[in-house]
Amino acid sequence: MKAISKLFITVTAFFYAMPVFAQNFHNGNIRNIAVYGDDDRKDYFEADKMMRAFADSTVILFSSADLVFDEKNNIYKTNQATVETIYNLKEGERFNNQPAASACSGALVGDDLVFTAGHCTVGRMTCENAKIVFGYAIKKKGVFPIEIPAKEVYSCKEVIAKANYHKGEDYALLKLDRKVSGHTPLAINRNKNLKVGTKLFVIGYPNGMPVKIAENAEIRSVYNTFFVTNTDTFSGNSGSPVFNAKTYLIEGILVRGDGDYKYEYAEGIGDGDYEVGYMDGPVVDPFRPFNYKPGTTMRYEQNGGRGEGATKISLIEAFIPQTKLEVALIEAQKRNIEFGGEIGNSQTIPGRQGETEIVPAVYYPEPKPERVNVYKI
Repeated sequence: MKAISKLFITVTAFFYAMPVFAQNFHNGNIRNIAVYGDDDRKDYFEADKMMRAFADSTVILFSSADLVFDEKNNIYKTNQATVETIYNLKEGERFNNQPAASACSGALVGDDLVFTAGHCTVGRMTCENAKIVFGYAIKKKGVFPIEIPAKEVYSCKEVIAKANYHKGEDYALLKLDRKVSGHTPLAINRNKNLKVGTKLFVIGYPNGMPVKIAENAEIRSVYNTFFVTNTDTFSGNSGSPVFNAKTYLIEGILVRGDGDYKYEYAEGIGDGDYEVGYMDGPVVDPFRPFNYKPGTTMRYEQNGGRGEGATKISLIEAFIPQTKLEVALIEAQKRNIEFGGEIGNSQTIPGRQGETEIVPAVYYPEPKPERVNVYKI
């Protein structure tokens, strides 16, 4: 047998449970999104180890007004409303009973750098008012996050770069108030080589719920500053990293798409303040959903609808330093390594502060190099 060299990518398994205040962010700044084909969203506990590792480096954005600090216990607390109660959805709609937290997502791409959508940094969530939170996930079925450790909550120090155009660039790169610990900066694609048909996945916080991983998407079309895909994403996913499913490099920032939920007129309900055209058929994402019959999720064929828009990450690559993970993934590309959905063989080693770290092995069909490189993500 040929000798096999290894590049280990260490996946730190830090799981923090967190609470969230549900807000109904029906406003002009939030881009709505939908489901294409099957609903491919998974909770954190359902995903494989590699996907959970990437999810650990994503963030949910809050307005500081929605978080209450408990100084005695050094945690942040929020009130918890559910997706069903905020959006007036029919019983049985998927994730109905989960808490709905905030309006936007993002990802860590530097020691103290997070990107999100540009439209996420206006109104109630300007840099001065934003709180950036890691670890908001459901790590065990049926156990929703109820507390946010203070060490997982960061503030925005300044906006490094920003654009907020409805049909073009839409991004914001935020510098945090301190370097992030316990989470690893992700890797971006700097090659500008987007192609129709490229397989993708997205990680974010649809409707402000605990983090969701949605796979089985692809690029539909490519334009100058953005591309269109069929990710299963919703309002709240704005700012989510869109990953290349083969290379694990971030290709874009999810910023807009089709509607989330559709509703029908209900005589005798509400105050008569209905959207124009409500008598002609279903209304999509009305400002006052409780003025209608309970809604249902918008669904399209896998390649139906107008698709979801993502700003190309290359628009802000000059502001993002190359990370250790990026170096490792690019090296894997050079060696023609194809990653699967599962991480394959792995081993566990003692982690920081007595916790466990998962170490999946990426195997190269070569007798070299002599030295094994270890990268922590």
